[in-house]
Amino acid sequence: MGATANNALSEAWLQAMEAAQDGPAPGWLQELRLEAAQRLKASGLPDRKTEAWKYTPLKVFESLSPPLADASRDSSGAAPFPPALLKADSMVDVADGMLAGIRAESKEGLTVLPLVDAIGRFEDRLRPLIEAENIDGASRAFAALNTAFLEHGLVIHVAQGVDAGTLLSRWAFSPGEASRMGHFRIILLLEDGAQIRLVEQFQSTEATANALNVIIQAELGDGAEL
Repeated sequence: MGATANNALSEAWLQAMEAAQDGPAPGWLQELRLEAAQRLKASGLPDRKTEAWKYTPLKVFESLSPPLADASRDSSGAAPFPPALLKADSMVDVADGMLAGIRAESKEGLTVLPLVDAIGRFEDRLRPLIEAENIDGASRAFAALNTAFLEHGLVIHVAQGVDAGTLLSRWAFSPGEASRMGHFRIILLLEDGAQIRLVEQFQSTEATANALNVIIQAELGDGAEL
């Protein structure tokens, strides 16, 4: 696709989309990725004339001009994660916007899967949630960008009546001199009466300013608590 968005940063991201190799995905998700990229191309990024972003200028962000993090490489062990700030029943590590580790295998009734694996197991529930995310217009440009690169993510499922305790997600970037921007999607599926406490720890040992474009979606059953 051509890079015709309204500023240099979105143009650079659109070019990165052209060069990116999409990971495995069902046909509906591949079509949604393409549609999201086309929506971003048409709308560009929000500016001061975009009502929802009127008091959130992007000038500092644009000055950093973070390129998209390389989604094709293995992120396990890439980032130095600071110690956990609290005691958690299970833990997930995300490095450079990519899943780096899951420590939740021993918790009965709790299933934590990478998005690509979870689609094969929960596709009938995940598809409506993913397709419902609004990606239309400049005010939703970052949601469109997240969807266009929708490959790296996490699905958390808690069985009926189960209290899964606290799940800590730690976010970090690997060492580097240049800023980068990662994209990630977290989807929670809580059955009736299920409970989980999700705590996020954004911390890095690096002085470089990086960016994360994260979307969290949830489907909660009757009496579920998040």
